[in-house]
Amino acid sequence: MLTNTNLSNTNLSGANLSGVDLTGAIFENLSGSSLQGTNLSGADLSNVILRGVNLSDTILKGINLAGVDLSDSNLDGVDLSNTILKGTNLSRVSLNGTSLFGSDLSESNLLGIDFTVAEFNDVNFSNSDLSNTNLSGIDLTGSILKGANLSNADLSGADLTGVVLTNTNLSNTNLSGANLSGVDLTGAILKGANLSNANLSGANLSGVELTGAIFENVNFSNTDMRRISIVETNLSGINFSGANLKGADFSYSDLSGADFSDSILESADLSYSDLSGADLSNSVLESADLFKTTITNADFSGADMTNVDVDFQDLENAITNDETELPEKGFFFFRELYSIFRQLFGF
Repeated sequence: MLTNTNLSNTNLSGANLSGVDLTGAIFENLSGSSLQGTNLSGADLSNVILRGVNLSDTILKGINLAGVDLSDSNLDGVDLSNTILKGTNLSRVSLNGTSLFGSDLSESNLLGIDFTVAEFNDVNFSNSDLSNTNLSGIDLTGSILKGANLSNADLSGADLTGVVLTNTNLSNTNLSGANLSGVDLTGAILKGANLSNANLSGANLSGVELTGAIFENVNFSNTDMRRISIVETNLSGINFSGANLKGADFSYSDLSGADFSDSILESADLSYSDLSGADLSNSVLESADLFKTTITNADFSGADMTNVDVDFQDLENAITNDETELPEKGFFFFRELYSIFRQLFGF
């Protein structure tokens, strides 16, 4: 038993410490020494200090490293599969060829780590600090990132299929080309995020903050975007087909050529936006606000436009068919009066 033992400056390279209880032991300041190749399987290293230690090729699989300070350490080639690393300080750690499959990294400090050289999925990153981290091209399928800080991180080309991202901070994060299909982003912050060419089909974005995000060629098909706010934004040509956009705010945005077919836009604010050439066929627009909206060549075939605030003359320049449910004639008179009030009082 080596509990609470001070092993600072000790060279333990190649030692077999399997099954040893090292709880509370101190390994700080091991400059010139290392634990390289050491067998620590079954050891309890919870709350141990291992700053700057060389742990390359060490056997740590399945052990308890909760609360350990591993900052600036070398974990190259280490198998950390199914290892408990909760609350661990892994800032600036080297992970070349490190295996993290199924590990618990929740509430950990992961600043400055390059994860592109590590191997993992099904990892628990909940409430961890991954800001400014390089995760580009990484397969994160099945991982949990709930409440994690991923601000300014690089997740370009990453596979996030089915990942839990609720309440995650993704502000200014690079998600270009990332696969986020089926992801739950409820309560997440994507302010200033780069979503160009990202696949968000089937994702839950209800109530998400997207101010200043980049949306070039994003796939939002079949997403849940209820109450989303994307105002004064270029969304031309974006695919929103089949999406639930009830209560969404797209006011003053460029939605020209966008695909809203089969989508739900009930009570959505599309005022002062540009919907020219957009496909809204078979969409539900009941009580939507299209005040001062450009709808030239917009396709409303089969759409439900019950109680929509739209200019009757503008509708003459749009595409409708016998299946389009237009507002009742009496509603147009009411709309004209309402329009005068809006222009007079600026609301």
